[in-house]
Amino acid sequence: MLKIIFNDKILLENSIFNFIFFKYFMPKNKEKYPHEMIKEIYEQPEIIRNILNKYVNIQNGEVEIGEFKRIKTIQNINRITLIGCGSSYYCAMFGSYLFEELTGLPCEHELADEFISRKNVIEYRTAVIAISQSGETTDILNSVIVAKKKGALIISITNNKDSKLARKSDVALCISAGKEAAMAATKTFTSSLVILALLAIFIGRHHKMSASASKFIVQELRLLPDKINKILKTENEIKKLAVKYSDIKTLAVLGKKYNYPVALEGAHKLKETTYIAAEGYASEEFIHGPNAIIKKGFLVIFIAPKDSVYDDNIKIIKELKKEEADIFAVTSKGNKKIKKNSDKIIFIPQAAEFAMPVLSIIPLQLLSYHIAVLKNLDVDRPRNLKKFIEKK
Repeated sequence: MLKIIFNDKILLENSIFNFIFFKYFMPKNKEKYPHEMIKEIYEQPEIIRNILNKYVNIQNGEVEIGEFKRIKTIQNINRITLIGCGSSYYCAMFGSYLFEELTGLPCEHELADEFISRKNVIEYRTAVIAISQSGETTDILNSVIVAKKKGALIISITNNKDSKLARKSDVALCISAGKEAAMAATKTFTSSLVILALLAIFIGRHHKMSASASKFIVQELRLLPDKINKILKTENEIKKLAVKYSDIKTLAVLGKKYNYPVALEGAHKLKETTYIAAEGYASEEFIHGPNAIIKKGFLVIFIAPKDSVYDDNIKIIKELKKEEADIFAVTSKGNKKIKKNSDKIIFIPQAAEFAMPVLSIIPLQLLSYHIAVLKNLDVDRPRNLKKFIEKK
């Protein structure tokens, strides 16, 4: 029973008010989720499901993006440039790989600060896709201004529909992930990947993509929320790995093709939450010099699902084992071939390779979180971090 007292007088003593107050105004999920970061990791399946429900026509399986209604020149786009900073840059990298494959158009990815630091070339009929969860990062905004002056179509992906970036864009797509209170991006990263996949299908269908190809990709995307939930059930297993790795000072994260951006994001997440000097590499590029850092027991996190580059990755894993590296593999469920070459394995559900990054990043998010907790760090507010960088 809630009592409101003023000057020793009971002003309100009401069980209904008590119910409403505690249901709607008291903090929620504090016992289940001790930190915002882990809460936001667990929100990802529902956010992705909502994005798919918003942009996929249930009747025909086609991607329909209403924000493009005013744009009559989608079929005229002949080049795509994706721009981002930090985690959004790794989304841009994934996007450039996927757009080239699905649309057949030449694509490139750019760091926003590098894009505006040189004399860049924006070709006729270029679409610039600017990715920023806050929509307020100065370098992103300046990149958009430069690109727009040169005639580019500006498409933005942001978690803030009222942001400066959204207002400067010809088409603004909001991922609607809700406020991301933790400094380390988790749910905005995966939801941006899904938005990029849907956008690639949408633009692809205005070029040469067939309806059957589009339908297959959409079906694969629809399976992601349930597959993420299965990965989240491995949290206790990842907690044990966090105990094993919590004292490590340096490590490498490797991936290839679509999982190269995930390797970069995984290393980024470990750096910003645990302060481990983690470096991400393209798996084959790692053996062109960086493998000199390998010594007995050096940890390599290897993202190696069963995909078109799996055999290449296995060859590199074998080489690293010869150099006595400690291999922690993230791979597809049922993959027995990798067991004899790995020290630790987390299995994730199999998916089409373009959808795999949405799944393969989840174990690295959980690992980053639990190592940070074990080290008694400020999980939601790591040192020196800001949600976005605003320059004067």
